[in-house]
Amino acid sequence: MGYWGNYMTHAYAYDASGNNSRAILEKMILIHGGSNLGNQFTAVINKSTSSELGLGITKNSVNVELIKTTSDASSYYTWSFSKNADGSYTIVNQSNGFALDVSDSGTGNGTNIAVYHVHKEKNQRFYLVKDGKFYRIRTSYVDKYIDCTGNGNVVGTNIQLHDNADNGSAKKYSIVQIANHKWDDGKITTKATCETNGKKTYTCTDCGVTKTETIPATGHNWGNWTKLNANNHQRICKNNASHIETAAHNWDKGKVTKQPAPGINGEKKYTCKDCSAVKTEPIEALPTETKNPTQYFTLGDVDMDGKINAGKFSEARRHGRGRQGQGRRRAGDSEDRCPA
Repeated sequence: MGYWGNYMTHAYAYDASGNNSRAILEKMILIHGGSNLGNQFTAVINKSTSSELGLGITKNSVNVELIKTTSDASSYYTWSFSKNADGSYTIVNQSNGFALDVSDSGTGNGTNIAVYHVHKEKNQRFYLVKDGKFYRIRTSYVDKYIDCTGNGNVVGTNIQLHDNADNGSAKKYSIVQIANHKWDDGKITTKATCETNGKKTYTCTDCGVTKTETIPATGHNWGNWTKLNANNHQRICKNNASHIETAAHNWDKGKVTKQPAPGINGEKKYTCKDCSAVKTEPIEALPTETKNPTQYFTLGDVDMDGKINAGKFSEARRHGRGRQGQGRRRAGDSEDRCPA
């Protein structure tokens, strides 16, 4: 007669002397592959002692360390697991597409763990060994594990290779599988300004994780140029009235509005091409004709044209129209010249 139900099976491994050994059991498991969590999946690798710290990398770095797994930079601590034929996994960081990698295929305690171009050789193959509700991550080629240096529990703790002598929490991790996030419509958490970027935060409606997107700076929305003073004009941003730009007037070539005359200045008007401010500049007056009091003229040159006008001179004398002093001589004057 058959019985149906749930049963728990305990497995033991024994060495040649008949002693049971956890280490021997682990090696047997690894020979046949570690835990099978699926052929491909995406997960966060949190340290067993914290739901907020896990394996990740920082921007522009390839070194693996403990980072906050509740920040909005989710790709830096999110890993894509791909199962290999031997049951191991190649684990790829989603931020740069590089795989979890034991540096130089090292075997010593303290060998650094980083990320590197995917090649799926032995130092990029890892078994997930179930340990209670957690997992230890073992290399495919040596009996050593992914380890938090000094069992650190702070951001920046380096990740290394180490044996399992202490079997402590430094080597135990939660493999938290995640599905595609369902993002909400987002909320502006930092408003963009004319000169600085803003930020919009999206929240997954399933798990509450957040991500942010940059809102580009709006740039200035300038009003028209207006006259500030004789030398400068200004314009004010319509987005923020405290943003004011000042510049020198941009004068045109000018236009003559008053022609100069002898002894009288003219005027030229200039207009700013941007704000229509105006300025005027004087145009130097033309020279006036002046006579020297000691200037001499030829006697009989009534028209002052340098010629003797005998007929006009005689007529002028008869009617008293000769120049004052005309006909009078000074000592040393010649007979045909008279001072003006």
